[in-house]
Amino acid sequence: MKHPTKILSMTEFVLWVANNDKDYPCDADFLTVLGYANLLKTPLSLEMFVAVKDGEVLQKPVPKSQHVSDYERRAGITEVSISNEVYQKEKQEYQEARKKILFKGWELDTSFRQHHLKNNGWVIDAIESRIKDKETIECLINDGTNLTGTDNFWNQIFKP
Repeated sequence: MKHPTKILSMTEFVLWVANNDKDYPCDADFLTVLGYANLLKTPLSLEMFVAVKDGEVLQKPVPKSQHVSDYERRAGITEVSISNEVYQKEKQEYQEARKKILFKGWELDTSFRQHHLKNNGWVIDAIESRIKDKETIECLINDGTNLTGTDNFWNQIFKP
């Protein structure tokens, strides 16, 4: 069996074996490991963490009657209605965008010049820079970031 010329990370080694050793038996277990290795090498994107449509982060839609701004309240308006049709459309767009999320519990913090992702005390600094630099899921894991996979994450490895 030929071998790589340098020591590789486990992910790189699995991918190297898959690409270079055609005699290696590709059973179901190896294909699962290969799927995981490929997923870890995926470049980061914002939609892995939060609901995004057309590059914009979506907020969970709520019926407008539940939202009354301070200005509206001072003007004596206690309830603002939004058509059920608009609400249902926004809700469906949000649910579709959530299907792409790979990691549970993250929210975008835009209070800094460089946006951060936050999750129960964990912070991913300057997420846009990390995306631009083509960092991968594996980079976050190697940094010690605590990531919990959604069903969508695991379904990409263990095909339902």
